[in-house]
Amino acid sequence: MPGFDENFMKHGRNLIAVTLAVAALALTATDASAQARFQVQFAPQVRAEPFSGRVYVFFSRGAEPRRGPDWFKPAPLLAIDVENLPPGQPVDLSLSSTDQRSPLAPESGRKTLAFPAALDFRSLAGMKAQAVVRFNPLEREVGTGPGNGFSAVAVVPTTDEPMKFVVDSIVPKTEVVDTEWTKVLRVPSKLSSEFHSRPVELAAAVQLPPSYLTSPGRRYPVVFEVPGFGGSLRHGVSNKPYAPATSGGVEFIHVFLDPNCPLGHRTPPTTGRSGRL
Repeated sequence: MPGFDENFMKHGRNLIAVTLAVAALALTATDASAQARFQVQFAPQVRAEPFSGRVYVFFSRGAEPRRGPDWFKPAPLLAIDVENLPPGQPVDLSLSSTDQRSPLAPESGRKTLAFPAALDFRSLAGMKAQAVVRFNPLEREVGTGPGNGFSAVAVVPTTDEPMKFVVDSIVPKTEVVDTEWTKVLRVPSKLSSEFHSRPVELAAAVQLPPSYLTSPGRRYPVVFEVPGFGGSLRHGVSNKPYAPATSGGVEFIHVFLDPNCPLGHRTPPTTGRSGRL
């Protein structure tokens, strides 16, 4: 059937041509998405001088992305290191220039750091996004660390148009203060200060037992607690006396050590990164 074969070949060629065209359009759309950019600048009212450090864009489906990421299900995030970035000048965080070697590579230069490393822009569509500038590198909490700057929350569009963020707010400083039953102790650390070439202090929250205020001459055993990862000084402050259930009703003074350091969380032993105590 020559006629059938000719028609079949003709329609087959047309089908292949249509398939190739659709594939080309799909590839173009993928490439366009890969060029997605997030532009971040900080306003002069939050910092008048140029900034050197790290700029972030946090993502989440929650209210404020900067309060993440969640430990167990971390949402995506982007970051870039800048030098002498003046106020009002935007910096681009682009998924087309991500550093695929490591999301934490410090030698990445001006490449965008991404988590996860193979982040696809299309997966961000519809998520909330928020920019953060880490003005305070000594605070381990980035998005909620006192002194750091943050922008308003925006929703990631489905297009590849650049998202623009203006960091115009500063996380306020919060003081951990004494209560009736907890006293905050701060002690300058000579060894850590020499190690870091800056003033460093050690802090602890001292929680008192029930009879402490009415028994000024009494002596108590002391329990020292090193909190787990994520613990901070404020977690050791209480408006109640320290009264765990003990055999024979023994009372203790509870000393809650502050583990915070710029790199995250430390335990009291000497290390090459946290310095000597």
